[in-house]
Amino acid sequence: MMDEARKHLEAAEWPEAEAALRGELEENPDTAEAAVMLAQVRQQQGDLDEALQWMREAERLEPFNPNIFHALGVVHIARQEHEEAGRAFQQALDIDPGHAASRNGLAFIELAAGRFEAAEHAVDQVLSDEPENAQALTYKGTAVLERGAPEEAMGYLQEALRLEPEALTAQAQLGRAFLAAGNAAFAAQCFENALQKAPGSADLLEYLGRARLDQGEIAEALEALRASVEQGRANPKLFGALAACETAAGHPGQAEALLNASLVMEADSETPATATVLPLAELRMARGAHESALELLRDLAGAGVDHELLDILLSRALWHSGDTAGAVAAIQPRCNREDASSDARLAYVQALEADGRDELAGEILDGLLAE
Repeated sequence: MMDEARKHLEAAEWPEAEAALRGELEENPDTAEAAVMLAQVRQQQGDLDEALQWMREAERLEPFNPNIFHALGVVHIARQEHEEAGRAFQQALDIDPGHAASRNGLAFIELAAGRFEAAEHAVDQVLSDEPENAQALTYKGTAVLERGAPEEAMGYLQEALRLEPEALTAQAQLGRAFLAAGNAAFAAQCFENALQKAPGSADLLEYLGRARLDQGEIAEALEALRASVEQGRANPKLFGALAACETAAGHPGQAEALLNASLVMEADSETPATATVLPLAELRMARGAHESALELLRDLAGAGVDHELLDILLSRALWHSGDTAGAVAAIQPRCNREDASSDARLAYVQALEADGRDELAGEILDGLLAE
């Protein structure tokens, strides 16, 4: 029966595999391998409680088998029980310090917790013994990407894909690396490839939408981002990208609602998110809600954010609200900088004109026109 169960398991024929495994366990209840395989089948069918029960039974039958503790850790991850998963992986490593799969399991947990250096440390131990371990290379690339080195991350992720061309995680993370490096076209291709393996994936749809937005493909970006939200995904970057698309598509109301929701998500952050506040302030100003926009912008400026668009919008909001002297004071320091853009200097001209300082405004405008 075990051979029959293995064939069904490899073919993802879960009901048939389950029937064979239950038959095996009825005849040979002490078969730990059958218990592990049945746990995997029940996990695939969504019954994580029974999956855990069978893993506990396998652990009882073979308490010194590192593979069983690794499989137990995988079930705990599926149950979102990362602390318990970590203990299971560590038990496997206590039995076999060279158990690469469990070392990778620990790396996964560290990545999920945002402890990227710890994740790198875990996979480096794997790669020192197995330099062509594709999963370790994927986690290494992911950790490197998260600490802000997309070009370096690409090398690890491309090597992982060379070793395992169908590796979904490596494909998705490579797309994220391309996106972070500013190569939206390659990023979009990676996400499309990954979506062929996992159609309807909410996170892949988000990343594809963001890549399409970076390419200026508004309609395609809008379709992907909306689909991601419909799948239940919600985060500030997603809402920000979708808001940009809705604005470009002529739907400012929807865009403002998304950015307001994003602002609520970021309420616990010590520093207001520039990517949310600035477009939200612009939308509020566009509909004449200058005082409301001014409140947002002052919070951002008070947090010490140094951003040219912040200075421009703050100046405009101030003079629209009647504080023309404040408008000049908000933009003047920016315009005194060598890197001031023409947009900033034009905002300075507008503030000066609003404050009745036409002569200085004219001089600056003449300089702009002469460039």
